[in-house]
Amino acid sequence: MEREYVGHYVESEILNHSKLRHPHVVGFREVFLSKHHVNIVMDYASGGSLFDYVQARKRLKESVARWFFQQLVFACDYCHRKPCTCEVGQ
Repeated sequence: MEREYVGHYVESEILNHSKLRHPHVVGFREVFLSKHHVNIVMDYASGGSLFDYVQARKRLKESVARWFFQQLVFACDYCHRKPCTCEVGQ
């Protein structure tokens, strides 16, 4: 990400994501700066994107869709239960 586009919101997201440890959330490893960019190192998600997965199959069986939905809900619930490091009102 180009450094010129990094503001308070992006910094808060980096700090928040760096504290997440859950099997259904892509892991955050580190962040480092180069001359013109902010570089974020994350775990590799070998399965690809969920959008591409669904698009390639045209539709999902209900049991498969339910499984994906449950994983998303578990991950969202985990994220929303974690305290936020951002400051309200900024």
